[in-house]
Amino acid sequence: MITNFQKNKIKGTVSKRKVPNSSLPSWIGERDVAEMIGVSVGTLRNDRSNGVGIPYTKFGSSVRYRLDDVIQTMESRRVNTTARG
Repeated sequence: MITNFQKNKIKGTVSKRKVPNSSLPSWIGERDVAEMIGVSVGTLRNDRSNGVGIPYTKFGSSVRYRLDDVIQTMESRRVNTTARG
């Protein structure tokens, strides 16, 4: 599970501009998302084309992802392991 500290650190790392004291969602570009989750930009583009992957918003040719959606997707794919004794 991603802690609030980690979430804030991610937001601070990838946000280009922040609106102070705002409850608006943080939006990040595909390059930042690709780096964050360890895939290529091409993989994100293929996922969008195939209708799978992280929800996104497109304005003209600009693609943006909500940081909360990226984190939620990462958490939903988390694999819990158990120690063998």
